[in-house]
Amino acid sequence: MVEPSDQLVQITLQEYLASLAAGTSTPGGGTAAAITGAQGCALLSMVCEFTRNDERIVELAQQCTSVTNSFIQLADQDIEAFEEVMNQYRLDRSGEAYQSALHRAAEVPMLVIQEAASLVITAEYLETAGNRLLISDVAIGANLLATAMHSATVNVYINCQLISNRDFTSQTIVKMRQHLLIADRLSAVFNRISQNLGEIPNVT
Repeated sequence: MVEPSDQLVQITLQEYLASLAAGTSTPGGGTAAAITGAQGCALLSMVCEFTRNDERIVELAQQCTSVTNSFIQLADQDIEAFEEVMNQYRLDRSGEAYQSALHRAAEVPMLVIQEAASLVITAEYLETAGNRLLISDVAIGANLLATAMHSATVNVYINCQLISNRDFTSQTIVKMRQHLLIADRLSAVFNRISQNLGEIPNVT
């Protein structure tokens, strides 16, 4: 379970976007990836709320709530991790503290990837069992989760480039690429639903 933090939950959406657009290094892409995942997860949660017709849906709704909260905390932790990297870089870029900060900065986007991957079965289940009036929300939720995963990968890569422990970087990248196979399944949910919805009679 992700440890709580509260930087982002204290501000409005408008304030968050203004902060993201500002000439400061945080929040940045890592935070945006986590928020994207939270939005995808929240959409799946909404579909569960409108589909409460079996015990499985209740379990999936609880999972979605938990993962949404984790994404929010990871969005904050990405800010904290990057700021620590910059602090240690200024103090001593050749020191162990700097390397430790880089490890943490690589771990946070990996957690984003793992949290998004944990919802693939939920998305696939809702594709077939969810409220049909909200099938487009299932598609968008799955697509946002896949996007969060692909977006987080570049932050894993950029930090791994600077980490001196090559065993750590190799293991991290192999693990990440394995998880990206799940991103393909999330994208497939979106593609199937999109294709089915696009089959409109008498429209060419």
